[in-house]
Amino acid sequence: MSTGLIIFIILATIYLIVLALQLTGRIKKDYISLYGPFLMIKTEKGKKAIDRIAAKRRLWRAYGNLSLGVVLTAMVLMFLLLLWQATLVSRIPADKAPSPQMMIGLPGVNPLIPIWYGIVGLAVAMVFHEFAHGILTRVADAKVKKLGLLYLIVPIGAFVEPDEDEVAALSRGKRARLFAVGPATNIFIAFLFVLVFAWGFMASLEPEQDGMLVLKVSRDLPADKAGIEPGMVILKMNGTPTKEAEDFYDFLDNSTEGQVIDITVYDDGEIRTIGNITLENRYNYTGLNEDKGIGYLGVSSPTTVSGLSDILAHPYSGRDAMGILGASFFYIALPFYQLSPFPEPIQNLYQVSGPLGVLPEPVFWILANSLYWIFWLNLMIGLTNALPAVPLDGGYIFRDALDKLVSRFKTGLGKEERERYVAKISRSVAYLVLVLILLPLVVPRLLGIF
Repeated sequence: MSTGLIIFIILATIYLIVLALQLTGRIKKDYISLYGPFLMIKTEKGKKAIDRIAAKRRLWRAYGNLSLGVVLTAMVLMFLLLLWQATLVSRIPADKAPSPQMMIGLPGVNPLIPIWYGIVGLAVAMVFHEFAHGILTRVADAKVKKLGLLYLIVPIGAFVEPDEDEVAALSRGKRARLFAVGPATNIFIAFLFVLVFAWGFMASLEPEQDGMLVLKVSRDLPADKAGIEPGMVILKMNGTPTKEAEDFYDFLDNSTEGQVIDITVYDDGEIRTIGNITLENRYNYTGLNEDKGIGYLGVSSPTTVSGLSDILAHPYSGRDAMGILGASFFYIALPFYQLSPFPEPIQNLYQVSGPLGVLPEPVFWILANSLYWIFWLNLMIGLTNALPAVPLDGGYIFRDALDKLVSRFKTGLGKEERERYVAKISRSVAYLVLVLILLPLVVPRLLGIF
């Protein structure tokens, strides 16, 4: 029986049970209801805990102000990033364009997000996001009506339901802090977990053998034909050590088409030599005149084994501004390199040292992968929610800020006219954000047709 059919049967069973309980009056629709394929469970439990946490109002107001600054910064940076991305979409080949599933940040739907690590990361992100909203709702003296969980077979989210009328009646400043704490908390949680991941877990790794780490092998090219696979470590090429990336690339830059070479690799705990590898012409794959006649192997090896653990443990150490930017993008892009969750061949390249060495290796890697995905999903949710597009949190902050500006500079408008004017601009910006997000999905495919 396929996984899809099993999920369908489970969902159908849940639907029937909930409907039967509602029809017999055993559960109230106000507390358990179906929302599309999701089961929504609401409760009033937890409200007192939120009230206790929100009692230190001066502290939470300061946190709200800090959150607002973080979200406004993220809003500007994300919008500029989308504009910059729009200038590049025409250069993306149709076969490299992201799929529709890649635009959806749900585990099991997005092929990059592993199901169980994704569920853990998403649950942590949603709980902290919603509870932050709940706390600032109470700090602003608005009511929290209910708390709840959202299920799709397993819990995938949490929510806090404020009194919308009371929230609408708040001052712009209080509303801005209330909306900002959700995405800002996700960003703070992301940085906290990535510090534990980097300084605690990645700093505990010691390479078994150092050399060029093979991350990807192109099909039907010399490396693939020779049996070189991702996770192997290239130690020597024609006897020349390749402990540094420069050694590897210098060797290939000085090679020629048709040259026959031997490569010594570290593979699953063993060192062996693969011989009689005939290099192809690099020009055939790059189209650059300066590459004519230069040898081409067909492997992707952007770092060494020690270099990978070093950049993951100390991404900003000893790097200039461009190096810091590159390290940040590399950190976020680990799933694109198939490095998270770390595949077994990569895990086998390291020993765990230090205090964490007492952990069984499977437990170490489960915890490391969990920390990374909590970081990744919190960061993505925080940055996405900062965009100036309703119904995202950043959209409401942008709308209130726009309303304040219009009130100041268009004093002749009545309240209803001002609200229509602000709503029109807010919708236009939201549509622009949506278009910018969809451009990489649509434009390369259209250009591929024409």
